Amino acid sequence: MRLILLTYLFFLSLVSCKTTKEEKFEWLPTSNAPEFYPTEIVKSTMILEDGSQVYIPTSGINHNGWGNSGPFHSQGPDLKAIPVKLDITWASYIEKKFYTGSWDLPVARIKELFEKGTIGWRTNLPSTYSEVRVGCAPGGVVVVWMYGDDQQIEIARFQAEETKVDLKIIVPGNPTLTEKDYFDICKSLPEAYENLKSKGIQYDIWDIYRKKYNWRTQIEIPNHIFERVRIVMFNGELETIFNGVDIQNNLCTSVTRTNRK
Repeated sequence: MRLILLTYLFFLSLVSCKTTKEEKFEWLPTSNAPEFYPTEIVKSTMILEDGSQVYIPTSGINHNGWGNSGPFHSQGPDLKAIPVKLDITWASYIEKKFYTGSWDLPVARIKELFEKGTIGWRTNLPSTYSEVRVGCAPGGVVVVWMYGDDQQIEIARFQAEETKVDLKIIVPGNPTLTEKDYFDICKSLPEAYENLKSKGIQYDIWDIYRKKYNWRTQIEIPNHIFERVRIVMFNGELETIFNGVDIQNNLCTSVTRTNRK
């Protein structure tokens, strides 16, 4: 009898581990780049906890703003396992370089956020994180955020390495294309090149944005209760506070604005 009981408990533990491991959520990957530093993803893969894979969509040249949402492609089932690894190669047009990297993602943190979820400010009902956003910047900087219902949290920062890419793989229909011609987008994005002439490339700026400070926002409007405050941080994080609750954001980036470059 004791042997049967131990066998049954062992079976239950296996089922429990399997259920936990294969917990799935409804989310999609997307990409972004700083507005004046356009990029293009050459190839990308997110490996999920159950062994499946998704790719990070890109619609040609990416310059939609640091931390912002980018293109989406419907792929695989609606419910997906959490991502555990990121492989990515991309072109940095302003630098005329390619970068590549492969890293393990912070699984415990990702799982914690998915399980905790968010509260939808429009409905005041429990919601969830719906996007995993990947941003690529000059110098090989890669940042990953989780976004849901106007809440966005940085979960990882990685450093990629320079690499070489065969242009025939990227543009198979143009075998004579040179790197000079491939990286020449001055006509399609002249504002990026004007910014390069006037400011150069600030390679440290994305890490400067990530520095944390103790600060607190206070709303003072006599005889009014605010309904919603949307705080956008330079580092790509986003917080929406609503229903008149106290604003106590003690560990955020020092400066906020509504338009990240």
